Amino acid sequence: MTFEIQVDGIKYGERIPDRFTCKGENISPEIKWKDAPASSKELVLFLDDPDAPRGNFVHWVITGISPAAGSLPENDETVEQTS
Repeated sequence: MTFEIQVDGIKYGERIPDRFTCKGENISPEIKWKDAPASSKELVLFLDDPDAPRGNFVHWVITGISPAAGSLPENDETVEQTS
């Protein structure tokens, strides 16, 4: 099985929509996943922006996610905003 993750509202290789940055609402997108490795104790997700104007920038971080949860809603309250 292959671990799959889907991020709604952000497309790979495209510009991050302003609503997910400090230029907009600064919220996290909806995130869905399946087939996390059976040995996973928790997931850690972050939105890394390597093309930010001042260089690499982490917009937000989510830690302590249960692999069994399968998803996080948009604007999840557990997201630590960094911007």
